[in-house]
Amino acid sequence: MNCWKTILNAGMFALIISGIFLRFAFLFIAFEYDELFTVITVDPALALGWIVKNWLMIDVHPPLYNVLLYWYNQLYYCTAEWWIRVPSLCFSLAAVWASWRMFPSGLGKGARWTFVGLTACSFQLIHFAPQARSYSLLLLLSVLQMFASLDIWRSVQKDINVPWRKWAFWSVWSVLLCYTHYFGVAVFCASSIMLLGQRFVLKRRFWGLFFCSLGTFGCACLWLIPNFISNWSQKRFSGEWWAAEYRLTEGIFYTAEFLFSSYFIYILVCLACLAAVAADFRRVVHKKDYGLLSEKVFLFGVISIVVLTILLMSLKLYLMVPRFFIVLFPYVYLFVSLCLGQYVEKSLLVRAVLVGICAWNVFSFESYALQRYRRMPDNAKEFAVHFLTQHKEPELFVFVMEGLPREALQAMFSYYIQTYYGRRDISVRVLNTVDEGEIPRLLTAHPGTVIWLPNCSNFKISYLKKQTGLPLVRTKILGSHCELKLRSP
Repeated sequence: MNCWKTILNAGMFALIISGIFLRFAFLFIAFEYDELFTVITVDPALALGWIVKNWLMIDVHPPLYNVLLYWYNQLYYCTAEWWIRVPSLCFSLAAVWASWRMFPSGLGKGARWTFVGLTACSFQLIHFAPQARSYSLLLLLSVLQMFASLDIWRSVQKDINVPWRKWAFWSVWSVLLCYTHYFGVAVFCASSIMLLGQRFVLKRRFWGLFFCSLGTFGCACLWLIPNFISNWSQKRFSGEWWAAEYRLTEGIFYTAEFLFSSYFIYILVCLACLAAVAADFRRVVHKKDYGLLSEKVFLFGVISIVVLTILLMSLKLYLMVPRFFIVLFPYVYLFVSLCLGQYVEKSLLVRAVLVGICAWNVFSFESYALQRYRRMPDNAKEFAVHFLTQHKEPELFVFVMEGLPREALQAMFSYYIQTYYGRRDISVRVLNTVDEGEIPRLLTAHPGTVIWLPNCSNFKISYLKKQTGLPLVRTKILGSHCELKLRSP
């Protein structure tokens, strides 16, 4: 028995270490499409105020991550992919460290190992760890805000006075969370509702927390209000949204799968948690032993409020994008850990299942990484290399249908050719749907010019042919991109 216990413990430890090292896997690969927007908004050659006003204010995400990277690049600037990604990698590693170091005492050793294991070995958290996007910072701040909220919840439950320092930390983590991602605002509001509801039910001091929450939300509104007005003016809520054509049912399915990288594991964990909660209620009825039921109520309440809010909002503006829910990963993983922690300690079978779940995530990511390295990812660098080696034309047209300003798109799609490879002699001109009258004139005047169509699809090609009335033909497919040219007479 002890031998198997030692083997399983060693396996879990090895998987956690593997999950940490796998976060380095994609540190050196080319930037993905969405990462290019981060790259251009952290260029130290531009003024931060100009970047915020012209590019970040019209974006759909708050600016904290971009501002931090901008200051980071002020120390030293390098165009290498790994340099831009180092902060994200550090945020992800810090999140794993915080998951272990700041885990609340009294929740059990089994719960602690389960939480750290799920956080360190999550396929998606490993995948997004080095990306030059806000998700690693979002994860770290969510872990810190969750532990601060839970600490206050437990103190109030035990009628222990909460010192002002704890409130200050909770407010700081909450504001930073709100300035990192809009789902962070949802988590902050949900945790505030739960804490306020607890104080009201237990008849504790209510108004102090109310004004603390109000002040925290007021600080977040300094960005939220002007950004909301900007997005309203761009008709984001009237269909001008990149995910407007997604179906809600698909979003629900993929978000559930996203949590554990397997729909089967998701169902298995849900059933196990349901059985654990049923056992909790049985103990409460027969033994009056509440155990960790209070902490589970808090976590489940936050998760439920956020998910229901996003579902309701998605009826108007589709928001069921799986990666947005990374902010909820700590809450979900801690809820699962509290449900199963005592069984992980006592049962070798449950411990073996936990090791199996972590192993599935780790080995699935390893297979995915190997497959990705066999072929260069579909990104702007791949097309830039193709264009520079296969074409001698001094000009490249890029046709895009995304809603960012042309200046931002211009900087994004010229980055690898002009900045990374230093080919300033090549003109990269971005065309979009605003240029419907100008596109035919330009293409007719430059009949041999290559047209780059990012995120290529038959719909986009048909749309471009219809708008221009020109005989365009696809000459090359590069992953999700393609190149077009005017058909010769």
